[in-house]
Amino acid sequence: FTPMADSKVWHRPLVSVCCGDSHTALLTRGGELYTWGHGGHGRLGHGSEADVWIPRRVRGPRERNALLDAGKDVFVDAACGSTFTVGVTRDHSRL
Repeated sequence: FTPMADSKVWHRPLVSVCCGDSHTALLTRGGELYTWGHGGHGRLGHGSEADVWIPRRVRGPRERNALLDAGKDVFVDAACGSTFTVGVTRDHSRL
């Protein structure tokens, strides 16, 4: 995968990068999780199975549920398997 060099994510301090068989995730120092690659089975966490070739921010559980506080989730860890991505937020919610 070759993400576009002008993507906004490359200007943020990075904490970690992980890779699955056909997708990539990165975590910024500010707690943002970005994924891109093959989106089959929802592995990118964007709510669809679409392929994404430019790093795209993953919305956390609070951003996805109108019944919860609408604040922005802060991710503290992420891991990729061959066909999945796991993101852990500061309050230990998992996505």
